[in-house]
Amino acid sequence: MSLTGFFLLETAWRAGAVALVVLVMAKASQAVVFHRRFLPAIEGKAPVGAFFSSVTALFALFVAFAAADAWSRGDRATEALGQEARALAAFHAASQVLGVEAAPLRSVFSAYLGASLRDEWGVSRNTEPSAAAAETLHRLEDASLAGLRRGAEGAGGSAALWSELLQRAHDLRAARDTRLRFGKDFGQPWKWVGLLLLTLSSQVAIAFVHLDRRRTAAVAQAIFGTAAATALSIVAGFEGPYGGIGAVQPTSLLMMHTATAAAL
Repeated sequence: MSLTGFFLLETAWRAGAVALVVLVMAKASQAVVFHRRFLPAIEGKAPVGAFFSSVTALFALFVAFAAADAWSRGDRATEALGQEARALAAFHAASQVLGVEAAPLRSVFSAYLGASLRDEWGVSRNTEPSAAAAETLHRLEDASLAGLRRGAEGAGGSAALWSELLQRAHDLRAARDTRLRFGKDFGQPWKWVGLLLLTLSSQVAIAFVHLDRRRTAAVAQAIFGTAAATALSIVAGFEGPYGGIGAVQPTSLLMMHTATAAAL
C-alpha cells in the first residue's frame, strides 16, 4: 500500500498503525542501548540528562512543520471547493438567464456534477480525475464558445452572457485542477520517513541518558511514546484533505446537484 492509500484509511487505522510503529521503535531502541555488548563499549556511563532534549527538540519542530503543512493543505482544499462551487453557481445562473437557448447546457452541467461527485469525490477521493467529468467539462466549454460565436454574429445581445458562461467554465476547470492536485499532493515519503527517524532518534537518546536506570528508561519511553504517538496520529489524521479528521466534504455541490437535477 502506498502512503497516499494509507492516508485514505479511517483515522482509527492510521492512529493504530502509528502507535504500533512507535512502540516497535521504542522496544528496538531499548534493546540496542541496553544490549550487553553495547554497555561495555561506553563504560556504562550515561551522558548528561540534557543531552536528549536537543534531539527531541528537533522532533518537536519537525512535527510542528508537518502539522502546519497538513492544516494549510486542508484550508486550501476548502478554498478550492468554494471556488468550484461559486463557478458552478455563476454558470448555472447565466444559463438560466439565457433560457431555452442554453437548455442543452443545463443537462451537461448536471452530468458534470454527477460524474464529479460520483467518481472523483466518491470513488477516488480526488486522487484521480474522472474521464466522464473531464469529458462533460470539455463539452461545457465547447458549447459556451459556440454560443459566444453565435451571439457575436447575431443581434440578440446574448454575447455577454455567453462570454460569462465561457469564463465560468474556465474558472470551473481551474478550481477542479486545484482540487485534484490537493487530492494527490500529500503523504510524501520523505516527510514521514524523517518524522519516524526523528522519533527513533529521540527514543534512543532517552534510553541513552538512562543507561544506569533501565526501569526509569522504560517509564520515560512510555511517556514519550504516548506523546509522540498522539502527535503523529493527529498529523496523520489531517494529512489527506479529503479523508480523516476534518475532511473537506462536497456538501454545497451535493445540494446544487440535487437542485439542478430536479429542475431538468
